Amino acid sequence: MAQILIRPEDLQKEITSSRGTNGKVKALKYSADKKNIQLQSIDKFLECLEALNSALAQFGDITEIDLHTLEIVKANWMKLDDDIASKTIFNRTTDAVNKLISQ
Repeated sequence: MAQILIRPEDLQKEITSSRGTNGKVKALKYSADKKNIQLQSIDKFLECLEALNSALAQFGDITEIDLHTLEIVKANWMKLDDDIASKTIFNRTTDAVNKLISQ
């Protein structure tokens, strides 16, 4: 069985840092001034810039969802850790016995 160690304070620092970086990524907006140039290559380049801007915005939205999910994981882990820490050996033993009996 794999063991996972979550340090809530360190994880929250990472989430906060990532959220700040994500904000910078979401704020990126590339553009070019076509001026009076009438070339298909410039038109295609501007289409690519629009697609890039759209992709950056979508990436930022997905990253925000991931960060929110990490906060939920952290909260659930902390609750489980608190639940486990609050149980006495008697509670753990009776839980194990009851689990065996119910099988």
